[in-house]
Amino acid sequence: MYTVNQDYLKRMNQVLSRVLSEKKRVSAFRIDLRFPSGNSDYHNDAKVITRFIESLKEKIKWDVKKKSNLWRRILTEKLDYIWVREVGSESHHAHYHVILFLNKDIYYSLGDYNKNDGNLAALIIQAWNSALNIKSEKVSGLVHFAGSYHLVQYQDLTLNTTLQFELYKLRQAFNYLAKDYTKAYHSGFRSIGCSQ
Repeated sequence: MYTVNQDYLKRMNQVLSRVLSEKKRVSAFRIDLRFPSGNSDYHNDAKVITRFIESLKEKIKWDVKKKSNLWRRILTEKLDYIWVREVGSESHHAHYHVILFLNKDIYYSLGDYNKNDGNLAALIIQAWNSALNIKSEKVSGLVHFAGSYHLVQYQDLTLNTTLQFELYKLRQAFNYLAKDYTKAYHSGFRSIGCSQ
């Protein structure tokens, strides 16, 4: 078992509380972002996660605009997120764990991981490649889709057992992200970030 950073857990739960107060139906997706092997320049780039988030926001903005036209509905979406930077205890390679929070009515699933376009998984892969300044879509294994959670708040409290189970699973993911032993607290890099 591992110890967890209680301050990180508090921040994660604050994001979750805010998201659930703004949206009644939420999809949360946990992803892992890795760097290409053999190039240590990536590991020293403190801005890579910011570029990823900004790129993904723009891609989602355009995707929602396309969906609005296709579905003939006015849709808006705000990307909420939590990220942590870790260094592998065995590999000593930096990587990121990210949880994305989106409107479940727009993004129920990641889609087909094997497609290069037209779904959320593809947008995430494209955003990470963009953050790394990788042009080829053929680079594989840099994004791992680690879990999804569907949080639906019902008026009828008897229907909220599914919500409680999904929240339990999501909080387990929070514990994993907040574990102490893989954080490089004194490396000069931030170890956590989240939407405001």
